Amino acid sequence: MRQLKQLLNAPEGREFLAENRIFLSQDAFISHLAAPANSALADYLDVGSTKLIFAAQQTYSDCTPSMLDRIALLNALAQQPDLFPFFLWVDTDRAGSDPLMVKFYWSLQGREKSIRLVSKAVETHEPRFIDLDRSQLQQSVNTLTNYVNQTVKWYKRDAAKEKLAPLKTLFLQNASGTLSQLNHQLVSFVLERHTGFNPFPVLCSDLLKHGLMVEDVDRFLNHLDEAIHVFNETVESLMQHDIDPQVRSLPADYLPLHYSCPVDQTRLTLRRQSQGADTFAVATCSKCGQPYQFYLGSKQLSMAEIAQTGRWSPDVCLVIFLNDLVSGYVGGKSSTIYYGLVMKAVLENVFHKASVPILVPPMKEMENGNGQANGLIYKYLSG
Repeated sequence: MRQLKQLLNAPEGREFLAENRIFLSQDAFISHLAAPANSALADYLDVGSTKLIFAAQQTYSDCTPSMLDRIALLNALAQQPDLFPFFLWVDTDRAGSDPLMVKFYWSLQGREKSIRLVSKAVETHEPRFIDLDRSQLQQSVNTLTNYVNQTVKWYKRDAAKEKLAPLKTLFLQNASGTLSQLNHQLVSFVLERHTGFNPFPVLCSDLLKHGLMVEDVDRFLNHLDEAIHVFNETVESLMQHDIDPQVRSLPADYLPLHYSCPVDQTRLTLRRQSQGADTFAVATCSKCGQPYQFYLGSKQLSMAEIAQTGRWSPDVCLVIFLNDLVSGYVGGKSSTIYYGLVMKAVLENVFHKASVPILVPPMKEMENGNGQANGLIYKYLSG
């Protein structure tokens, strides 16, 4: 099935994307921007009436080429006086869902080597709930130092060691923090040192703490069956048109919510369960066996009981819950499809709302690939 790259390579594909307000041109993208429908995020960020543009990524430990492409676009958009670009670091996903959340990579003699930041035992947790282990970080620093010594040519080694020194300090200063905090600081460090720019950061967990998405989640819950139907119908339609939707169909008991077990931090998928006229969100911890049940309501559903725990997180529908809070989105290879096509259909057909326009990086940069050993840490220290 065709992915974003194939669609962008074909004239009919680019036309199809433009019809869905997915653009390669910054000018076209900017011309379709409007003020956020809801000013709550702008008020929280204290940025006045500017148009909010964001890109998003899980809290990686390193910056990949595709991330850098999107960050470069945010930097270019920052030159526009009425735009406020920011990068949303999603520290509310399962850490093991992407290797770059728990380790980073180094190219050693043509082979890709990984440097782990946390143990495999915590990969079922969200980065915001993963406490760092100083001994593990010291081991990470030692491994990185050895790789630098083996990789960097002798005449560049002194410069590499000088670059490495503050990076070592950053690792060990964060030993009492969380994986979310460490990864965010690592990426910010190499971005500033290697590229000279670093977009305004926003952590997803901070948005949850301030309840900025609760209203939209509640609205979604009260149209759940219709949302599931439109979502699945759109996924099937895209597949029939040979387009990879980047998401799978939703089950009948689907909820867009996760909950982290307070006993062992395991991230759980909440499911819908009916008991008479009442609806609940339920899950059982796969590790400790503890069952959880949260009351959603009867005729009118609300996530209030879940929100009060401070341990919930959204799934891929995060972009739906953010849609009214922003003006535009700078998309990656997967999110452009599922936000710009699948979630767009849900927003339009269920909630009668327009999805925000999406800007994607130029095709020549999209073709650079996303090799894990091509991260900025390697480029910064070996260059």
